[in-house]
Amino acid sequence: MKQTTLIFGIILIVLGLATLGYEGYSSFSTKESTVSAPDGEATAGTKTTIPLRPIAGGLALACGFVLVLVSNKKAATQ
Repeated sequence: MKQTTLIFGIILIVLGLATLGYEGYSSFSTKESTVSAPDGEATAGTKTTIPLRPIAGGLALACGFVLVLVSNKKAATQ
């Protein structure tokens, strides 16, 4: 169990670092109705950008460190 936790933690650290190194952002577009008139309707599009990859990379990195620390603590107490 200790070995599996350690390996999984190291994999998460490597994936987290790789994800943080890749500067990708997720974005999506939405259309909103701005003006309604009897003859028609005007819409405006907005583009929203979320730094999803850096957030996921940071979470993976943090979880990896926790798993490595937990596996080392288990090894020290046994």
